[in-house]
Amino acid sequence: MKFLIALAALLALAAGCIRDDSDGRPDCNAAEMTARLWRNNWDPTAFWECTTANSPAEPRRCPTEGMFSEATRTCINWADWAWTPTCRPPSKILVFSSATTRTVSIVKIRFISIDSNS
Repeated sequence: MKFLIALAALLALAAGCIRDDSDGRPDCNAAEMTARLWRNNWDPTAFWECTTANSPAEPRRCPTEGMFSEATRTCINWADWAWTPTCRPPSKILVFSSATTRTVSIVKIRFISIDSNS
């Protein structure tokens, strides 16, 4: 049983994306300032722009017939856009700190489905 728990934790860490049902607005920490543009999870014609460190991102909108591509971090024509799963921005990932060891670990959880018919 411990092996399965360890395997699930390893798979979750390797996945790199934590599903996000929020609007995806980042807090613009240091990691987010380098990328600057972030997907609006509720509106594919809009995105967030980090303009000031450690303050909420500013809303922006793509030009007419444009949709924000998370892969290219630009607005693209709607005909070229494809939906992708929403991922939580780095500033929204849960961080737990241990007082005794003074280490910080990032917890990422992703559920996978195993098809028993295979």
